[in-house]
Amino acid sequence: MGNLAAGARELPRHHITIRVPWHDGGWTGTVCSKPLNNTSCLVLGRIADGRRDDVETHCAGRKFNELAEEDVPPRVKERGSFMAPFDIGRTMNHPYVGTSPDTHGHFARTPFVQPAYTAACVPFRWMLQENAEELTEQMQLGYAPDAEPELGFKTPWVQAKDNQLALLDTFFSAVRPQGSLCFFYAKQTPLSERPERVIVGVGRVTSVGGSTEYAYDTSNPPLRSVLWERNVGHSLRPNSGSVDGFIFPYQQVAELADTEGIDTEELVAFAPNELFESYSYGSELLTDDGAVASLVRCAAVLQRIRGKVEGPWDQALAWIDTELNRLWQARGPFPGLGSALAAFGYEWGLQHGSLIVYDIQLLSERTGEPDLWKLLDHAMERPEVLPKDSARFLTPNLRTGWRGLNADRRALLNLLSRCVLTEEQALRFYDSHKRRGAGVSATDALLANPYLLFEQDRDSADPIAFDTVDRGVFPDNTIREQYPVGEQSRVDDPVDSRRVRSLVVDLLEGAAEEGHTLLPKNWLIGRARERPLQPPCPLGDDVLEALQGVFDPVVQCTSTATGETAYQVARLAECRSIISKEVTKRERGRKHATEHDWTKQVESTLGPLPSSRNERDIALGRRRPRHWRPCSRRASPF
Repeated sequence: MGNLAAGARELPRHHITIRVPWHDGGWTGTVCSKPLNNTSCLVLGRIADGRRDDVETHCAGRKFNELAEEDVPPRVKERGSFMAPFDIGRTMNHPYVGTSPDTHGHFARTPFVQPAYTAACVPFRWMLQENAEELTEQMQLGYAPDAEPELGFKTPWVQAKDNQLALLDTFFSAVRPQGSLCFFYAKQTPLSERPERVIVGVGRVTSVGGSTEYAYDTSNPPLRSVLWERNVGHSLRPNSGSVDGFIFPYQQVAELADTEGIDTEELVAFAPNELFESYSYGSELLTDDGAVASLVRCAAVLQRIRGKVEGPWDQALAWIDTELNRLWQARGPFPGLGSALAAFGYEWGLQHGSLIVYDIQLLSERTGEPDLWKLLDHAMERPEVLPKDSARFLTPNLRTGWRGLNADRRALLNLLSRCVLTEEQALRFYDSHKRRGAGVSATDALLANPYLLFEQDRDSADPIAFDTVDRGVFPDNTIREQYPVGEQSRVDDPVDSRRVRSLVVDLLEGAAEEGHTLLPKNWLIGRARERPLQPPCPLGDDVLEALQGVFDPVVQCTSTATGETAYQVARLAECRSIISKEVTKRERGRKHATEHDWTKQVESTLGPLPSSRNERDIALGRRRPRHWRPCSRRASPF
């Protein structure tokens, strides 16, 4: 990226997520072939508000560059043409021109060109005033709330040009051509009704466009602003001989669902739940750790797609394998060092641990030294190796405290830094006072079983995910060999008892969210084998039998009504026991005496029950109609 605007800050390299609407033709810059059947794109407000069904029906299947600009569907604003092989010209109007002419009437129509194979990205979260102030404090940006104009009406969005550039330049500084990947995702598709983000495709960032200032109809505008959109070019190409990314064949999957009745959810790559915020707000930054987690999910789905839909899936899987090797190295062993440093510095008054580590990451990029802990130790001895605005936070007392850490406290910080945690999550487990209040184990127990970071945080408002801990303590082989986890915490066996128990807990908690209070053993094994983990943890009868003794006290072995072995998290087993006792007590209790004829009471309100027993059972829900069929889990393909 070129020169940054005043007040902006260069960030370490990240990847970018880019939201796109569902399209039945593959996002190639055309109107949907059956526009009225595409209800999935209506989840996006700008499409729902601007779609004109009569126009889209008339123009169905036509290219955007063949249409009058007023007939181009609103999905172009939502990056619905990111695979278009041609440039798309748009005329941008400030949204407040019509509603607030006194403050925005001088904004003129502004031309904006989206080149072929680009997406016009907008990081909406960064442009909200309340978030801007938080980001400014976190990263020490030059955003000035006082510079925001008095508009005479309330707006949540940043308006002043200098403030906008400070935020936008900072965001896009992290997106590096050739180094960053772009993850395209949809908020809703016809392939699933699950409220999760769906990864549509992954490519490499090839270019990042600059800012575009609005045009004005006066030479001295009282308020100036820039377009939030910036064009991000990508490497994805249809029918290309070389593969530098992939797009999932979801349109073909939808057709298979119609012709063969397949379960489409098995062929959908859902973004990891712990990354929901990174797959939100239009465009957001994604860490190397998040990119690894996302690509592992993609690889698992491509393996299933490979036998059902024709395509270059072997090459795509090879590309993922190459990228995972690169990303693991880029991620390194300590992706959570910023939050770990913030947790350590909490009692020393440090409020910018993550900012310091941002600059340490940039120092790593410049020097080629991958060990962030080594660089942090060096900065604690010589703060001047960091920029002045970061070095000033490394106070003499803080540095003395760092040097005085005992072995266990340093080992705990090292463990926390291996997982991508928020500052609040790291503090919950590092700070002894907060740990006691949350009922978290002591340091020695956490070091002996790192998966307690997940198990003991499940009741938190922002719980640590199992996968987050798993990637931290069981990373890529190269990382494990170069930067081994401490002996107490080390995990080398894919079916290490600590890992197996924690995975079982996670699978049972996921089942509980679906309404299952327990899982039969066969179900549990099936879900474990479908779980996209690296390395896999497939489980089986022998493993569960051999490790039965380590499940207490968090998992209990029980049985279903048919006698099949089943597993249940302890808290639900306790609930079951309490409910059972209460129900038994009531059953054995004294019945209330009453002379009501309940059948007559019901019939007086609802009418007489059917005379035949079969019809009566159906009416009461005790029996299904003869020709009843369960509803398919798959939604309509359009």
